[in-house]
Amino acid sequence: MQQLVQIDSGTGDVAGLAAMGAILKTELEYFGAHVESVPAVAPALGDNVVATLTGTGKGHVLLIAHMDTVFQVKASMTRNFPPWPPAASTDALLARAQKLYAEIGGKLAGVPVGSSADVAFAAETRTPSIDGVAILGGGAHGVDDHADLSSVVPRVYLLTRMLMDLGHNPPVKTRKDRRVSETLRPSN
Repeated sequence: MQQLVQIDSGTGDVAGLAAMGAILKTELEYFGAHVESVPAVAPALGDNVVATLTGTGKGHVLLIAHMDTVFQVKASMTRNFPPWPPAASTDALLARAQKLYAEIGGKLAGVPVGSSADVAFAAETRTPSIDGVAILGGGAHGVDDHADLSSVVPRVYLLTRMLMDLGHNPPVKTRKDRRVSETLRPSN
């Protein structure tokens, strides 16, 4: 983690993103992943790191993250993500996450967001989807963007337990499921 946060990797910094990608490739391969570098649609964004882990469970899990750090702040609002209305399947997935996080005393609350991020595209396929399971922080891509490093271990625990649970007992996608709208936030 320390190596990654010390690399300048602003949006459009292809060299910085390549350096981060090289570190992630090595780390992911260490954990047994098959790793590919896939060119981004916009070349100035750097390549995508696609890692595949094959397990023995029944489910498939897609994790999406980004490596760039946004340095410049511009005041504009564009809704470029699809709507993400509530769904019963998301409530069930959130309840699973809450139960697993409670194993270590963690608490999660669902926050309706409507349209928030890349996960809205996954939710568009009626796949039960939640967002916000990464480390905690604030400042959302602004000059005050920061990470709460004390949340790394608990959130890695949550992610690991979610992968184990979903691998053994994947959620079922139904036709009536709509897109979903939950971002996980810590409960105080």
